[in-house]
Amino acid sequence: MSVRLSLHLLKFLTMKRIISFALFLMSVSFFSCKPSDNVTPPQGPYATLDAALGSVANPPKVYNLNASTGGSFFGTDGSRFIFYAGSIKSVTDTIVTGTVQVQLREFLGKGDMIFSGVLPISNGDPIRTAGAVNVNIVQNGIQLKTRLQGSYQVNIPEINAHTTGMKVFRGYAISNYSNGVNWQIATDTGFSGGAGLSYISGGDSISIFNDSLGYCSASKAIDTPNYQFVTVNVTSLAIPSGTRIYAYAVFANSKGIWQLTNISGTTVTDAHIPAVPVYFVAMTVVNGNFYGGVTPAFTPSTGASYAVNLNKTDPITFKTLLNGLQ
Repeated sequence: MSVRLSLHLLKFLTMKRIISFALFLMSVSFFSCKPSDNVTPPQGPYATLDAALGSVANPPKVYNLNASTGGSFFGTDGSRFIFYAGSIKSVTDTIVTGTVQVQLREFLGKGDMIFSGVLPISNGDPIRTAGAVNVNIVQNGIQLKTRLQGSYQVNIPEINAHTTGMKVFRGYAISNYSNGVNWQIATDTGFSGGAGLSYISGGDSISIFNDSLGYCSASKAIDTPNYQFVTVNVTSLAIPSGTRIYAYAVFANSKGIWQLTNISGTTVTDAHIPAVPVYFVAMTVVNGNFYGGVTPAFTPSTGASYAVNLNKTDPITFKTLLNGLQ
């Protein structure tokens, strides 16, 4: 064999090895980059379900008020607050003058109530409400209070057939699952009365006259609730064992919410749902991501089962959806 032929053969064999090696590297790269069937979904921003709800809870809005002259202003959701002259006192009962800071929170939508943990529940029973507010007043960081006999007025922009016969309820802080308030009816002694003063008038809004800071609402008990026992199944998502789920029966055509707390895995049972049209709502956080679902409106019937399909969303979008429910 000639020297020239030997050199051509050597080049051919060398090139063949290079090509084979390149193909080998390509195959290794392909298989090493192939997605695993067990890849964990990307971690979302929410460490807990409570953190997700708290991220869009209604925050307080602060207004400056001249305590000597009184004044009025509108909340972020349309309620009008009217404070009367000389109606604010120190904790030692001295009439306060000068500028004070009024801290207001409104809970007028169903999503507002759920995400802020201010549910219309009174002594273990669901109630209907026109909305709720929380009022606090300080001066340079020092807590104040209001005097008796109608210290302030709240006009809530809500009127429908269900608001007839409503009363003023006061809210008291509790720690009960994701609801932080228990509502109790205030003593109605008329507009010129003393402690426990409450009065509601009609029109295109409901007016609450109150003499106490904290939570207050225009609400009423449900006539003949005829409670039903139902099962709600939370579906369409692999939920790890022990994951917290919040579930609710949200009234259609009025503002009422009942939290369903008897939850085992993804099955929810409850025997305290009024026989009125409701939406079943559920939410959870899995791998840091927020999931929520809402059914169409059903009139619950004892023994019936309903399915809530969860979809990945975000708290603000879901809260807006709930606020829009009729």
